[in-house]
Amino acid sequence: KKVPHSDAILFDFKGKVKSVRTQEKYNPTENGDKPFEMDHLLYFNKAGNIDSIVTRGRFSDFQFTNRKLFTSTGNNDVSWQEFDKEDELKRFGRREWINDRLYTEIVSESGSKITQKDTGYLDGTGRLSKLTSTTFDKMGILSQKCNLFLRDEKDGFLRIVHSDITKKKTDTLVVKVLKTDKHGNHTQSEETG
Repeated sequence: KKVPHSDAILFDFKGKVKSVRTQEKYNPTENGDKPFEMDHLLYFNKAGNIDSIVTRGRFSDFQFTNRKLFTSTGNNDVSWQEFDKEDELKRFGRREWINDRLYTEIVSESGSKITQKDTGYLDGTGRLSKLTSTTFDKMGILSQKCNLFLRDEKDGFLRIVHSDITKKKTDTLVVKVLKTDKHGNHTQSEETG
């Protein structure tokens, strides 16, 4: 069976998704960091792919990212460019599908070499279950490589395991779903870890 591909399906959104708003609240840490909030608004096109992103932060400037998509028909490969509010190119990338459950995405910043390479592994529903991410500095030298595993747990929990191969360190984040909409999409959750 052919697995469908789109940003909405990768992130496990159900139903016809037009926009998604995520709010992140960070509490002070023992290091003396100040609490802050981040607000992200993602807009999706009819195919379920992100076409623009608005980010706001209580202690940061308003940021707008317009994402222009160029979809290759037939195999779901997607090229994209991201522009800021002054319409200057900031980042660009291309997602290529190796098969129905495996893709690679190459990301570059304007004026730089490749800054990030991701390999995504999907489960049978088309949802992302593992992501291997490699980042490079502006000179193209490896700066970090990590694996991210997403696993559903019982009672509405999602376990995210982040394994930093470069630093040989593993962290686990447990997401507790507090509220969902009529489609079962998470509308409120709490993270610990």
